[in-house]
Amino acid sequence: MNINSGTLKDAVKDYEETISAIKAVSELPIGIQICPIEIEEMETLYSAGTTEISFNLEVYDEHARREVILGKTEDNPAEDYFKAMREAVEIFGENQVESWILIGLEPKEKTIEGIKAIAETGAIPLPKPFRPLYGADYERKSPPALEGATMVYEAWLDIIRDYGLNPLKTRAGCGRCNGCFPLHELLKYGI
Repeated sequence: MNINSGTLKDAVKDYEETISAIKAVSELPIGIQICPIEIEEMETLYSAGTTEISFNLEVYDEHARREVILGKTEDNPAEDYFKAMREAVEIFGENQVESWILIGLEPKEKTIEGIKAIAETGAIPLPKPFRPLYGADYERKSPPALEGATMVYEAWLDIIRDYGLNPLKTRAGCGRCNGCFPLHELLKYGI
């Protein structure tokens, strides 16, 4: 199971209550997506039964972050995400911390730098192609070209192997789902 709150004011409290209610009736592994939080809050969520946690950086390049995700950037600079990832690995364990990074909203070289920066924290980077949504600010922006996405995925495979990360060992969350990009196929067959 994967739960995403967006940026709720009382996200930790809401998650704790929700996860505790689920755990009262099920041993289902639970992954959550949340903005950076303090280490004590991570410990609270872990104690409530959270199995996996994701802090989604989304965009690495600082200029692109200010353009694409300004509100998120103002609330939590990139370093907040990296700090949260490092701390979460200590609590949740290896291969139980993830971070999305979107392909196509910044130069592909910057996305690759971001993938490496995420991996350096011990978290699993999850590169996903940007897809425009009807009615959204970026509905007219094209998704990334196949060649650029291929370059990013080739680098991703090398980086996660270099850092000993294995998304298939994630017990909950996006690494288990395989719905947003062909994670399992990339790991099994390569590019």
